[in-house]
Amino acid sequence: MTANSTPSPPPLFRFLLWIGKPFGLYYVPENHARLVRRMEQYHRVERGPGFFRYNTLTETLGAQIKVGVEAFSFQFDNLPSKDGLQLGLRLAINYDFAPEKTRLTTAAKLGGFPKDVFCDIVANRVRRSLLAILPAFTAEEACRGQAFDNIEKQLVINANSLLEPLGIAITGPLILQVIPPDALRARFEGVAQRRINVEALREHRSTDVGRALAAELIEGLSSHGAGEQLVSLGDLLNVYGQPDQTPPPPLPAPARGSEPKPERKSFLTPPRKK
Repeated sequence: MTANSTPSPPPLFRFLLWIGKPFGLYYVPENHARLVRRMEQYHRVERGPGFFRYNTLTETLGAQIKVGVEAFSFQFDNLPSKDGLQLGLRLAINYDFAPEKTRLTTAAKLGGFPKDVFCDIVANRVRRSLLAILPAFTAEEACRGQAFDNIEKQLVINANSLLEPLGIAITGPLILQVIPPDALRARFEGVAQRRINVEALREHRSTDVGRALAAELIEGLSSHGAGEQLVSLGDLLNVYGQPDQTPPPPLPAPARGSEPKPERKSFLTPPRKK
């Protein structure tokens, strides 16, 4: 969290610092804080932005540390649910480090850590909170997102109680993805594939399905060398390939006045052949 390079102040600020530096004047930029020591003991912390002054006879300036809101994402694996299944959760987490809310020695130690170490510290407390929250929900509720709001609200309360001694607080955690176990995911995919296959079969006519089944059975018999010794292929084709027995819909009745006129017979009309 230590800032290796801070933004340069404007010319007026540099002029004021040049004049006031012998008198203990210093400037803290935004989203930064500065520790002040008195007789080599941490005395106070000043949070920017702004100008501050320290006693040059008894006080010295400590390290300038980065504070404010930071964001990261983390994947938590092997979290037990209510029905005993191990789930994984991927969360987006925002945390705020406020060194004035903790002991100065703790703030000085945390301020010297890089961001990845800070993220590990926060993720460790979040995981401990999830281990106490997720067993109250089943895997189905977690996978379908029905309990996301409850999990996120409870996570803020539990995790902040663990992070409070460090001067850290998380805000607005967001569940990005639920990762079920491999066996459960394979079962979900199998159920979805079966539904797709059933819908595909419903779209074809019964004769097409029968012919496809007959072709598949014939290929299986030929690959095993069974031939017609086991089954009559002609009967098989008749069974699977028989046309649809559904009677066709009745034709509409002819409109009134459109019936054909009866044939007029006379003695000149030759007799029809039967």
